[in-house]
Amino acid sequence: MTTLNEPYLSWFKAVVGQPPPAERSATCHDCPMCAARDFHPVLKCCTYIPALTNAAVGKILTRGGEGARRVRLQLEKGLGNGRWLQPSPDAEATYDRVHDQFGATRELRCPYVTEAGACSIYALRGMRAGAGRRRRVPV
Repeated sequence: MTTLNEPYLSWFKAVVGQPPPAERSATCHDCPMCAARDFHPVLKCCTYIPALTNAAVGKILTRGGEGARRVRLQLEKGLGNGRWLQPSPDAEATYDRVHDQFGATRELRCPYVTEAGACSIYALRGMRAGAGRRRRVPV
């Protein structure tokens, strides 16, 4: 599995002439943070909620499936503004309150994670998904 999402993957292939090597050390299925810290084996970095650009939202909706269903639920909550689909103010407040439990508490679970623990928007998630502390995107 590559760690690059689609826009970056296309650019990488165009510049380098081949796809990047597969990530072997740190994958969602073999998370080193579960052994190194108190990360929950199902939650892992999926306690980060990415802000999605309008382009990513459009691609996710066009593809359909579970990711589109979950994005629609967020849009129905009024979290999109034409430029971004952001975490809810409640999710931001929860993160501020329990951010020291990143990777360990279900309170921070990303709304795009399926019941099976898979990311339904992984290919189009943006590079910061799973990257830790987030900041709200300016409107």
